[in-house]
Amino acid sequence: MNTKMIRIMALIMIMLCLFSTINVSKAADTVAFSVSSASGKSGDEVTININLDTASNFASANFVLEYDTTKLTYVSYTKGEVLETAAMCIVNNNPDTGKVAIGYIADPTATDQTKAPGNMLKIVFKIESTTTETTNLNLVCSELKDDPGTDIPNTINQGKIEITGNSNSSENEQIAGTNTINTNTNANASTSTSEKDNTEADKVLPNTGLSNKVLIIGIVVISFAIVSYKKYKYLKGIK
Repeated sequence: MNTKMIRIMALIMIMLCLFSTINVSKAADTVAFSVSSASGKSGDEVTININLDTASNFASANFVLEYDTTKLTYVSYTKGEVLETAAMCIVNNNPDTGKVAIGYIADPTATDQTKAPGNMLKIVFKIESTTTETTNLNLVCSELKDDPGTDIPNTINQGKIEITGNSNSSENEQIAGTNTINTNTNANASTSTSEKDNTEADKVLPNTGLSNKVLIIGIVVISFAIVSYKKYKYLKGIK
């Protein structure tokens, strides 16, 4: 083998090594994911987002989102723009264990598997807890691979849901306030009616410090005495 051929083969080997190093370097880049936070009251439905925070060329992924079933109930999900071109995207909730399994396989016909940062999934939960507290959401990535099947390291910024109490409490307070206003209105109306009756009575009977019954009895007695006296004088005049 001549020297020229040896040099060509050596150059080819060097080029192959360089390309191999570049591919490994790309696969080794850490991918960042995050879970957003939300807040609400008992009975509210809240939406949390699972996001891809850095560009990545992952071709397959498996996640599990863990939540507390005593505080939250899974409602639904909506696929975001990052997973729109997926060949397969499966989201399955297990209400017994409080785990939402998320499986993703990229379209193998796509020439470029690079995904820009953006939303992967929107997941809706209904708040069941009536106490003021915070419940955590824990996203676990069990598999993240590129097209050759190389594992990709990742980091996840976890989210939480802040429960601010019972949504019915404000309604109950409103109803209680309305009842209080009605009670006060009725009391005021009764007081006004009573005052009006007393005023009318005062117009008929002067204020003597005696009760109305005593005054009436006194008037009747005096009237009877006057009539009796007049009758007595009349009979005496006849005699």
